[in-house]
Amino acid sequence: MIEFKVKMTLQEYRKLNFILLYKRPMTIFLTFIGIINIIAFVMYLLGNTSSFLSNPIFNLIFGLAITLTTPLSIFYSTKKSYETNKYIQSETEWTITQEKIKIKGKSFEGEYDWTNIYKIIKVGNCIIIYKDRIIGNFIPINSFNSKEDYQLFLEYAKQNNVTVK
Repeated sequence: MIEFKVKMTLQEYRKLNFILLYKRPMTIFLTFIGIINIIAFVMYLLGNTSSFLSNPIFNLIFGLAITLTTPLSIFYSTKKSYETNKYIQSETEWTITQEKIKIKGKSFEGEYDWTNIYKIIKVGNCIIIYKDRIIGNFIPINSFNSKEDYQLFLEYAKQNNVTVK
């Protein structure tokens, strides 16, 4: 049996959201396009007349918008969602056995069989336990009391045929 408490900080939540965002191929592609536009504008300023730019100011604005808008929106939206979501802020108590996962918070309590777990993924220094394709619980890995507890958790998941990525 594994027991531990989780209290995710705003910084951990924000970092997790950034990692999840920049794992997406479309985000990486759009960021790359933005950087190319900024580089092309700089080349234009340096006198490279063979630049492919028809409107350098538009390309600069477009490049900055693509590369800055997404991270800034994540930065501010995670703060807002963290501050308004009491579940994310509150301390939760976890009890994990070979058969079940129990979560207890200030205003809720849940118990899940391993068969109800869709998958578990490691993202940065957190794991996400998905109950379905969309809804998941975040656990900072440092919330486990020891590396052995974390390894035992992964072993329970594998014993119950839960996909671990």
